[in-house]
Amino acid sequence: QAGLEKMSFSGKKLIFIGDSITQGMTCSSPSKSYAAILADKLDADWTNLSLGGAEMRLELGKAALDYDWHTAVVAYGVNDWGHKRPLIDFVRHVRGMLENLSQRNGKVYIITPLPFMMKESLNTDTPLESYRQCIRDAAADFPQVQVIEGTTLLPADERFFVDGVHPNDEGMQLLAENLFRNMQ
Repeated sequence: QAGLEKMSFSGKKLIFIGDSITQGMTCSSPSKSYAAILADKLDADWTNLSLGGAEMRLELGKAALDYDWHTAVVAYGVNDWGHKRPLIDFVRHVRGMLENLSQRNGKVYIITPLPFMMKESLNTDTPLESYRQCIRDAAADFPQVQVIEGTTLLPADERFFVDGVHPNDEGMQLLAENLFRNMQ
């Protein structure tokens, strides 16, 4: 007789905060998102506060404090860039996010944008690398924050992407494996 059993975890608790990539919007199943795969690899319970189309918002970092977690994974930047968000505003929200999350005695990982391979740029005024650099610069002021370069997590190879921006199932698997290695 088949039944449901309560899952047990190691006691580790993760929170994911990001956009459509972290949400897992283009996966064939929620279990194929990098967040789900990473949580499984870490034997951790997890919460995902990610939403497609989202930009970095310091308020979400504050809201995350209402959840129980030991490790946070933050990933934004492509939407901020694509919506031509001014860098000064982006930096204010990156810093605010990290200030809020740093109130918790936990580890915070912030991922810079993954490779972007769409044929047309979303923002011809400011390179995506400028947004990556803003993340690096802001994170340098927070000892418990580790920057992970998104461009090292997933190669700029179309076979790992649905549309040149969002990873497919194979891309999500590779992203989770490389992120796991960076978190050890």
